[in-house]
Amino acid sequence: MKKTNIVQRVQAIKERMTDVKDRVIQYLETIRETQDAHLKSLSEKIDKRADDVTGQLSDLSKTVSSQADKRTRDTNSQLSDLSKSVSALVDKQTEETKTQLQQVGEGLYRAVDETTDRLDQQFSVLSHLLASHHAAMMTLLGAGGDEEKYKILPPHRIEFDLLPLLPQRPVVTVLDVGAMPMGMRAESYSPLQGAGICRLIGIEPDEESFQKLKQLYPRDTFLQKWVGTGDRQMIHWTGDRKNASLYEPDKRIASCFEHLAETMLLEHKEDVNTVRLDDLSELHDVDLIMNDAQGAELDILKGAQKSLDSAVVVECEVEFVQLYKDQPLFADVDTFLRSKGYQFHKFTHQTGRLRHDYPPELVLQTRSTQVLWANAVYVRSMFELEKIPKLKLLKLAVIMHMVYKSYDLALAALNVYDRSFNTRVGPAYKKALTRAVLSR
Repeated sequence: MKKTNIVQRVQAIKERMTDVKDRVIQYLETIRETQDAHLKSLSEKIDKRADDVTGQLSDLSKTVSSQADKRTRDTNSQLSDLSKSVSALVDKQTEETKTQLQQVGEGLYRAVDETTDRLDQQFSVLSHLLASHHAAMMTLLGAGGDEEKYKILPPHRIEFDLLPLLPQRPVVTVLDVGAMPMGMRAESYSPLQGAGICRLIGIEPDEESFQKLKQLYPRDTFLQKWVGTGDRQMIHWTGDRKNASLYEPDKRIASCFEHLAETMLLEHKEDVNTVRLDDLSELHDVDLIMNDAQGAELDILKGAQKSLDSAVVVECEVEFVQLYKDQPLFADVDTFLRSKGYQFHKFTHQTGRLRHDYPPELVLQTRSTQVLWANAVYVRSMFELEKIPKLKLLKLAVIMHMVYKSYDLALAALNVYDRSFNTRVGPAYKKALTRAVLSR
């Protein structure tokens, strides 16, 4: 009985274990199915997330690529602008360097001409001294010797102060038409400025030069105007601004000479209002007229009757070759000024050029042969000084002595002054002049 019960209980336990096993297997199957479903869901989510990330990465890549392209375009544009700016700066610097080299070339040309002139003057003085000694020896020997007697010599720079000899210290009013500063070259009237007896009225149309003049001479008067016929006229602007003129440059003529055509190249034209000197209220009691207008000097003089009536000396740039089309030349200016009672006295700053096809290696060793322009000095009533107002005679003497070193004409003016006022300035000047010459 007991054995039977044990068997039954064992059998029941087996069945129970089998049932538990089946339940465990079923539970495991359920868990596996749940895990598979969860894994599938998770895989789908991962796939979806991966797709989203891929899309975001694609969008980001496109954005980055677009921004990179834009930045590249911007950089290329900036580099292009920078390249243009650098190119423009290089072109400007090249042009400025070219202009400076042209100015240096012109300066060397002027220096060579001036040095040659000085050497010629010294040689002429030496030749004159030798000729004088030769004439003296020939006279002692009873022979002739006057062939050099009347040869014109360059003026000596005799240094002595005229002003203490005068009964009063005159102030000379200088009218400078075309007052543009000329680099290292001093103006003819600079000795008057240095002595403090110059009242300067300068006329200069170029803005840059006008401002520079006001800075250099703040106590003087400057007018920024184009002086001409008083009508609307055309200004011809050139690469070198000091060659700008109311007359058009003649390229054909200028190109015949060394280092000239490039300074007279026409850049543009400008229609401007011009004024006559007679119409300027700032001008009164002028003593010395300086006139440098690149070919328009005669037009200016024709509108300056009042200034010509009061002045005693005119220094005017004159051309001997038509560097500007249809410009008046020296003969025209000379005829006009003689008709106004002025006589020619001398040339200063005579300038020329060699022909353009002359060998470059010989330029610095050869003096310019073709005279192109110079400054012509005219004196009012030079052969009838009695016609000059008496107080103007002192100014004429001062100008001749200090500006032009024409000591003989200064003495003549003082002698006429003495006869008018019963003074003895002339003899005092003659004595000082003699002492200065003999002490050299």
